[in-house]
Amino acid sequence: MRTPIAAATIAGVLLLSGCSVAGAQAGESTSAAEATPSFESKLDLQAPDTQVGLSQSYDTVGACEAFFGGNNPIASKVRALAPVIAKPLDPATTQRQVSKMSNQISSLIGLSPAGLTTHLERIRTPFDQAKQGSPARPQEVVAGIEAFKAKCGEAGWIKGA
Repeated sequence: MRTPIAAATIAGVLLLSGCSVAGAQAGESTSAAEATPSFESKLDLQAPDTQVGLSQSYDTVGACEAFFGGNNPIASKVRALAPVIAKPLDPATTQRQVSKMSNQISSLIGLSPAGLTTHLERIRTPFDQAKQGSPARPQEVVAGIEAFKAKCGEAGWIKGA
């Protein structure tokens, strides 16, 4: 008698948890507690990523807005995570975070015009070096962000536009 009840309970829990995950992916907030990263910058990796759709491509201003704009810009997450790459990555925490960031930047590279890809690759390269266990320099990430921001300004992108 307990087996059907237990099975129904488990199915209900799985159904409800699936709904909350789908809601979180759609940008809705969930009541689950946020996980705190293990490094000092307090980067919130549980927050929804900046949406970089696979079926779209950007002009220069659009790519700049995708990187620097919005409520939770990729640029802020990149800056917050940059200090982590100066040390060997922890497979349980920072390895996943650095890999996720590298993938986000790669997605944006694939959607951006050719004139911006070198700037985005400059930002991504230290993350890739850290993933491979090579020494990486956070200051290269910051310099890359500043160069990319200057290029965006030249193209007419205005922060918050």
